[in-house]
Amino acid sequence: MKKQVYAFFVALIGVLILATTVLAAAPKAEPPRYGGTMTFMEKYPALNPIAWDNATWVWKHAYDTGFYLEHLMMGDLQKGPRGTNQYDFKENSWIPHLFLRGELIEKYEVKKKPMQVIFHLRKGVMWQEKPGIMKAREFVADDVVFSMTRLRNSPKAQKEHHDFIDRWEVVDKHTLIMHMKEWDADWRYRMGWGVYDAIQPKEMADAPGGANKWENLLIPSMSMNLKNPILN
Repeated sequence: MKKQVYAFFVALIGVLILATTVLAAAPKAEPPRYGGTMTFMEKYPALNPIAWDNATWVWKHAYDTGFYLEHLMMGDLQKGPRGTNQYDFKENSWIPHLFLRGELIEKYEVKKKPMQVIFHLRKGVMWQEKPGIMKAREFVADDVVFSMTRLRNSPKAQKEHHDFIDRWEVVDKHTLIMHMKEWDADWRYRMGWGVYDAIQPKEMADAPGGANKWENLLIPSMSMNLKNPILN
């Protein structure tokens, strides 16, 4: 019995010594360091960015700006393979509306008479400050109307893309209405989460060099600023 007790205490002392050694050797926690470089590879890594402005109607725009510019809607990844696995999100330009969620909007309502969609924006979403271009301010309904109108009126616009839209109406800072001429079953893709409908503010278009100059890029909601991208 004494031998067993002795062996137990010897083993216990060994464990304590080992634990002390491991703790002493563990690296000390360092304070967070901000800045640095982020490199990412999108779907077409061999093709450089073609345009930063969605009003150029360049198909690759969404791939180059999709990681920082935001849309009214996005795929609900909680319903994807790592969530409930209801949808695989493998299709390039198709997400069934049951698997969409709001990105810049909190919710929307579809009305039949009159035919319209009422959007309720998320509150507290901020455009980040960029010296010489804009002060930080809240994202509001006027931003959506400006961006969508500018996109539709672009000389390079695909006119049929937004033909179903009659007009936009701002109700208040966080509510707007899309009045429709006719029903378009694909309206969510055409103005909510598709290739061309990322929201860009007026300050970005008015900046020297315009919205197609990467130095003028402005970002909503995320604490992030694009600086000196490497285009290769």
